[in-house]
Order: sequence, then structure tokens, then C-alpha cells
Amino acid sequence: MKKFMFVVFLSFATVVTTNSCSNVISSISKAVLTKIGNSLIGNVGDMLQNSGVGNLASRLNLDSKVGSIIKNPILAIAFKGLIANKYQIPLNKIESAYSSFSTLKSVATFIGNNASKEVIDSL
Repeated sequence: MKKFMFVVFLSFATVVTTNSCSNVISSISKAVLTKIGNSLIGNVGDMLQNSGVGNLASRLNLDSKVGSIIKNPILAIAFKGLIANKYQIPLNKIESAYSSFSTLKSVATFIGNNASKEVIDSL
């Protein structure tokens, strides 16, 4: 009976520990995504204002569709350059992933997966 109780206790402790760790990891990821998202929204807003379409800048959020923001090839080039310069991600990597950018959240996730820790920490 003691062996059985020990196994039950050990199983319970493992489940609790695993759930606690995954919650910490998930909240860190959300915090980093929020940090990157806020930076991205600010930078894209500045880019839009400098391009003469600043009326879009005040309505940006992570659910904003990239296609509704980047409406011409010149803005697309500026957007890719912004990501490359600000987040130090190689342009060829951005070019390869660009068609998969549906929302600013997908761009922020891409940045989180490809920018260095130093760049993310500096945001």
C-alpha cells in the first residue's frame, strides 16, 4: 500500500510540476509576443506616417491584416526593410516568409522566432 501511495504521489507531483512549468513558459511567450507586437505596431505606424498613409497608423493592432496595411510594392519594400533593420533578420529570410504574413501577430511571431535574444531584450 505504501508503494502504491508513493506512486500516486509521484504521479500527482509530476503533473502539477509539468502544468506549472508550461504555464510559466506560455506566459513568458505571451509577454515576449506583446513586447514585440508593441514595438512592431509603433514602427509600422511610423513607417505609414512617413509614407503619407498615417490615417491607418492609429488603428493598428496585432489582428491588423498585413494586406490591408501594405497596399503597394513600395510599402512592401519599406515594410521588409523595417523588419530587416529594426529586428536584424536577414532580408532573404523575410522575403521567403513574407507570403505567410497574414496579420501583424504573424509578423511578430516570425520576429520572435528569428530575431536574436539581444534584439528582443533591447525592445
